[in-house]
Amino acid sequence: MSSYKYLNELSQIYELLLKDRPLLSKKKRNYKYRIADHYYNFFFRNIYKNYSIMEYALKKAVEITWSGFNQYMGFQFEEICKKFLLENPDFFGFVPRAVGKHWGKVPHRKGESYDIDLVAYDEENVLFGECKWSEKKVGVSDYRKLLLRSEYVDASRKRKVYAIFSKSGFEEDLLKMKNSDLYLITPVDIVKAYETERSR
Repeated sequence: MSSYKYLNELSQIYELLLKDRPLLSKKKRNYKYRIADHYYNFFFRNIYKNYSIMEYALKKAVEITWSGFNQYMGFQFEEICKKFLLENPDFFGFVPRAVGKHWGKVPHRKGESYDIDLVAYDEENVLFGECKWSEKKVGVSDYRKLLLRSEYVDASRKRKVYAIFSKSGFEEDLLKMKNSDLYLITPVDIVKAYETERSR
């Protein structure tokens, strides 16, 4: 029995997995699976692979789990940012028809690939987003990397908008570049946006 059958059951029947495709790709078979349920996601990333250690060295298991916690939260932060974009379309000036991730091969560079954490679009606009869960502030070099990756995508002459979400904020040089096409967003900004929406 092929693994495809099990993947299909886990995604379509039990809804434990999500089948992701690059949002702006026309290829039908270029997809990835990820765990949909937050409990199972945490369990398999942090508990299951350290289960034997937990049985005889709980303190060490906690240290291992904590050392990888930022990486785990990086993936969760992407989901938080995606949800924020979906629930606050006015924040970015347009209502997206679709929101997701995008990845692919770098044109004219054999073996090189790229990914974009967050992509959203409508008929006239396309947003490219980066989600950084790090102790380090995001700087101009990170923005330039996002600009470069967006050039690999055929945006069909849409207006390009960029959004960078950062746990630890932004360097001063990048803050000076903030404008109507570049959004710089921290978790505090996300909370404030929800509070403003609730107070209306």
